[in-house]
Amino acid sequence: AGVNTYEGDAAAIGSLIWNWGEAYVISYVNGLYHAERRDNGAQVHAPDPGQLDREIQADYAAQPVPRELPVWPMP
Repeated sequence: AGVNTYEGDAAAIGSLIWNWGEAYVISYVNGLYHAERRDNGAQVHAPDPGQLDREIQADYAAQPVPRELPVWPMP
C-alpha cells in the first residue's frame, strides 16, 4: 500500500462535503477542520471532523444557509 500524503481524514472530509457542501466550504488546514459559510463567509473550526460536524449543525440551526445561492468554487 502506498503512503497517503493527504492531510486530515479524507473519508470524513468527503462525508462533510456530501452533507454540507451546498452550504459550507469544507477544508483541513494546519491541523484543523474548517467550514466556511457560502452566504456570509463566517467560519467554524474544530480539531476533528466529528466536532466540526457538530459545530456546523449548531451554526446552521442558528442561521440556515440559503441553498439557492450559487456554489462558490472550491479552494
